Amino acid sequence: MFKSRIFLISLALVGVAAQSQAQLVNTAGLLTSPDGVGTDLQTLVRNTGSLSSVGSASNFGDQESGRLFEFVDPTKSADWSVLFQKAGFANKHKIGYYTDLTALNPQITWVLGGASSGFPTSTSVKINGTFGLAFSSGDNATPSTVYYSETWRNPNNQNRAVVLKDRDAAGVKPAGLLVAWEDLPNLGDKDYNDIGLNLGGIRAKTTNPVPEPASMLALGVGVLAMFRRRKQSA
Repeated sequence: MFKSRIFLISLALVGVAAQSQAQLVNTAGLLTSPDGVGTDLQTLVRNTGSLSSVGSASNFGDQESGRLFEFVDPTKSADWSVLFQKAGFANKHKIGYYTDLTALNPQITWVLGGASSGFPTSTSVKINGTFGLAFSSGDNATPSTVYYSETWRNPNNQNRAVVLKDRDAAGVKPAGLLVAWEDLPNLGDKDYNDIGLNLGGIRAKTTNPVPEPASMLALGVGVLAMFRRRKQSA
């Protein structure tokens, strides 16, 4: 029983610590793409009319580190749409959201998709509370492989989405994000141009009540020591 408790506590601490890390994508793959000229994420974003920057070798531009989201005004709906797709499985892509953040396999509400997905390429959405995003890659797996905005849910803690503030010539727009995904196994070519979205009315959650990993590990050591002392004195 004691060892089981130790294992569960350690697992929880590792998971929480992983979530607390900044989630930004290396900009190297966002400025070029093997798919051809003009298919890099920065160019695709600019072609939508946004002046958002994916960043450079020395900074991360308009990238947001938040992996969870909320509506700016939860009483109003907002328009979400697919901006571009540069993937072989594009016709089967699906984009959705989930609100049960404690479930290992949360129930996903699908809202957008490719031509054969059964979902529209644009729609009006309203979500109450905090939520994560999900992306069904449309690959040949059964069922199709699903990736999440929360990196801890993905294989090898991979960051599958680039989240950008949607910025115009006057500055950051009052509401909305650009989110682009990578759909290939093990992050593939890392150019994150497989599907790009405009998600109006939402913002990344920038406040994180979870302590940084170092603090969590220190806390974990203290908790484990406490359990050992209790066991020895029993």
